[in-house]
Amino acid sequence: MSHNMRRAFTLIELLVVIAIIAILIGLLLPAVQKVREAAARVKCQNNLKQLGLALHNYEATNQQFPPGGRSYGWCIGSPSNHGGITGSLPDSPFLNLHGFVLLLPYLELDNIASKIQLKESMTTRNTPGVPGYSSTPPMQVGNPETGNGVIAGLNPSVFRCPSDNGKPLIIESSDVYSISNNSAIQPSKTNYDFSVQYWSYSAVCNGWARQPYSQRRMFGENSNTRVASVSDSLSNTIAIGETTLDNANGFTPSWAYRGWCQVGVDPGQGINVWLSEFTADGGHPTNPPSRRGRVGSWTWAGSLHTQGANFCFGDGSIRFLNENTNMTTLERFSAMADGQVEN
Repeated sequence: MSHNMRRAFTLIELLVVIAIIAILIGLLLPAVQKVREAAARVKCQNNLKQLGLALHNYEATNQQFPPGGRSYGWCIGSPSNHGGITGSLPDSPFLNLHGFVLLLPYLELDNIASKIQLKESMTTRNTPGVPGYSSTPPMQVGNPETGNGVIAGLNPSVFRCPSDNGKPLIIESSDVYSISNNSAIQPSKTNYDFSVQYWSYSAVCNGWARQPYSQRRMFGENSNTRVASVSDSLSNTIAIGETTLDNANGFTPSWAYRGWCQVGVDPGQGINVWLSEFTADGGHPTNPPSRRGRVGSWTWAGSLHTQGANFCFGDGSIRFLNENTNMTTLERFSAMADGQVEN
C-alpha cells in the first residue's frame, strides 16, 4: 500500500523564503519610490504650467500681469507709503491680498473666486512696533473672519506640490503670519509663489515701486509688470518659484493673503538652502538645525524633489533648476531688466 505523505517546510526553508522576499522588497521599494516621485514631480510641473498659462491669460485681459500682492496690511495708510499708486488699486488701502487670488478665474476656480470680496480686507493682521509700519490694526472693509478668511482655508490642488508632506495649514493664531486671532480659521499654504526680491525691498511698504528698475523681479507689492517691462526676455526671467510648506524661522505663504514676510520666492537666494541665517527671533528657535524639506528663511526657494526645484519662467515654460546652480546665474534669472541674460 502506498501513502501520499506531504512533507512540511522546515524552519530553515521558511527562513530562506522570507529572506528572499525581503531582498525582493528591498530591491523593488526604491524603484517604486522613484516612480512615485517622478509622478509627483510631473504633477508639480503641471501645476506650475497651469499658473503660467493663467498669468498670460490674465495679462491678455488686463494688459499687465497681476501684482504679487495688493496693499500689505503692515503699512501705514498714507498714499506715500504705497508709492503714490492709486489708479489700479481697490478702494480699501489694506487688502493683504495675494496675487494668486486674481488668477482664480483663469485657473477654472470660479467657484472660489466668486466668493471672495476683492474690496474687503483679507486679514486683520499687522506688525506693531516696527519702525515704518503701522502700530494699529489696519483699516478694512468687512470682516475677514466671516468672509475672505474662511475662503483662505480652502485648498486648491494647483497650489500644492504632492512631494511635500509638510504642515499644510497656518494654525498659530497669535502670530503675525496668521489671518486673525480666531484660531478656528486656519489658512492653507502654497508651495508656489511669485518671484520677488528677498527682504530689502519686499518687506517695506510698496518696495517694488521704490526699487531700482534694473533690480526688480517680475512681482512685488502692487507691481504692474507688462510684457514689455521684462527687457531680459520672458524666457530668461523667472515668474514663479517653488518653496516648501515648512520654514525654519517663520511660515511660508498662504495662497490667499500676505502675512508678515510672506511676500514671495526669491530664487537669487539659492535653492534648497535648509540652514537658517537667523538666531532667536520672535520666539523662533535659535539657529534651528538644518532639515531637508524646510527652507532656511522667508522667500527662499526649495522643494522635496531630488537636487533642485521647479520654476515657471515668464514665457510659461517650466524648468527644473539644480540646487547647485551658482548664485550669479540665479540672480540673472530673477531680475527682469538687468541686461544680464542667462541661457
